[in-house]
Amino acid sequence: MEWKLEKITPAKAEAILKRNKVNRNLNRGTVVAYAEDIKNGRWDTNTTACIAISKNGELKDGQHRLSAIILADTPVSMWICRGVGDNVVFDCGRNRSLGDFMRINHPDIDKKFTNDRVLSMVRALVLATRGQTQWKVTQHECEDFIFEHMDDLEAFFNVIPLRGIQKLSVTLVYLGMFTAYKGGVPLEELEHFANVLFTGMGEGSKDFPIIAYRNYLLNLTATVKVSEAELRKCQGAIKKYLTKSGLKRVYEPKELIWDYPYKKLPLIDRKHSK
Repeated sequence: MEWKLEKITPAKAEAILKRNKVNRNLNRGTVVAYAEDIKNGRWDTNTTACIAISKNGELKDGQHRLSAIILADTPVSMWICRGVGDNVVFDCGRNRSLGDFMRINHPDIDKKFTNDRVLSMVRALVLATRGQTQWKVTQHECEDFIFEHMDDLEAFFNVIPLRGIQKLSVTLVYLGMFTAYKGGVPLEELEHFANVLFTGMGEGSKDFPIIAYRNYLLNLTATVKVSEAELRKCQGAIKKYLTKSGLKRVYEPKELIWDYPYKKLPLIDRKHSK
């Protein structure tokens, strides 16, 4: 086998993909995420991954990366391995999580930025800046976001406890509290909200909206997913707690009380990327 770092243009990527006969199905979300990394200059050649091409010229590995070059319409340098045998062995081990990525690439970073709960909220915020909730984001994209907004994230998670509710994803809860924080709600109020929500131990009628929201989450038959409707309910509980309403049921405002911070337009038009 021969390894070489080559400049792959969109035309060259198309030519290689014409010999793509035995690969898995293409995942459009992965292609879009890679394309956005390329457009943002986040693509890194410091990797062991390569475009694998067999002895007879067929593509064995790399269809998502090549498709991303075409979608981004931007040439990228990539490692090419030619002369791969027909019975090529792929890395089928455990995928490295975003937490693994941050620990390996930034060994001196505060441990909160390798915490799964923190990183889950970061991923949701990155998606929100695109106006999307279901598309894939890359580790480099989350990494850039963390360092760009480090001050806000540190201030928030230095106060808000990194706890959870058994069998319940708290990404949505952290996202609701973070949007409230960026909307001007004092961190001490959000700290109290989090402690009551996580423990179920209130201090009187002012905490009824928090307990009602906690009961709603615990009674769900499936893990709650991040959506605008669910975020409105979380924000509604925060708002009713702040106004000391004593409400004993879940309140869902018609619109978000605190909008997503850091909004920007997506670089890739997903409606026309097929």
